[in-house]
Amino acid sequence: MKKSVIKSSLLLGVTVISIMEIYSCQKSTENQQITETEPDMVFATAVAYTNTTTHAETGFESNGRGPFYETTFKRPSYANVMTPSLGAAEGTRALKFNWLQSTWDAGNQTTDRDRKGIEAGSNLRFKKDGWFGCKFMVPNQFPTNRYTIIAQGFNEGAISGCERSWGWIIFIDNNSLKIRYRKSCGQETYEQTIASGVQRDAWKSLIVQWRVSKENRGKIVVWYANDVYSQSSPTFQDTEINMGWGTWSGNNINEKWKIKYGIYASDCTEHVGDGGERTIYFDNVSQWVDDAATNNGFDIVDPT
Repeated sequence: MKKSVIKSSLLLGVTVISIMEIYSCQKSTENQQITETEPDMVFATAVAYTNTTTHAETGFESNGRGPFYETTFKRPSYANVMTPSLGAAEGTRALKFNWLQSTWDAGNQTTDRDRKGIEAGSNLRFKKDGWFGCKFMVPNQFPTNRYTIIAQGFNEGAISGCERSWGWIIFIDNNSLKIRYRKSCGQETYEQTIASGVQRDAWKSLIVQWRVSKENRGKIVVWYANDVYSQSSPTFQDTEINMGWGTWSGNNINEKWKIKYGIYASDCTEHVGDGGERTIYFDNVSQWVDDAATNNGFDIVDPT
């Protein structure tokens, strides 16, 4: 549910003063290990199921995983809708991703990508501008010495020397949350720390916007944790950049992008035989196609 809806609902039962008190909290950083819930989590209900040609969204209260489906998986790893013991971000249900090191080991260390993770995606495809929003929770038992991609914008374009691959990734590196993105295929890869410590057993909000370009008019913007309460103050942004590869029509890419989220254990080849396990939860997941580049996706994918 979006903040504007929550605010209107609260006016029926509380005074304007109490609302101002809720929203007067200062933005916090992950380094401070804030333990209180994000301001309006307590009052919200799960987002509604949406599945159109430009918008996929759910709070997982009905329709199972839909409109999302598993895109990368080998059993016994799984992605199931369930009721977390610590509670969902909103409502009662969330999507749990569970990946086992044994999934990779059983393939005799082949190049089978599906054994490296358990991810979900939608039927949406992006050609210019895209938005992704969610809440995620990293449980206390999640390892602190692993490299795990939890969301990625995947470039379907392939040209000479450049295969289908990620254009941006959000990942947990040991215990830091980071973003890595490519301004072109195989070149100009950049990395930025979003939070130097990922708080455990706590729901955190994430919004990502990106725009492809070969004329230095692209962008990548991230809002994390309490920064989602101010669109004008992102956690990180890099603008006026090139992003994407493939074939182009003017400044628009012909090959489409897609979004995947969940667990991709790209370092699994380094931990064969250790019996490791990684689990992460997602709720209020939203993807929106903005190929007209209106820049209006923030409120649409806002997971709060």
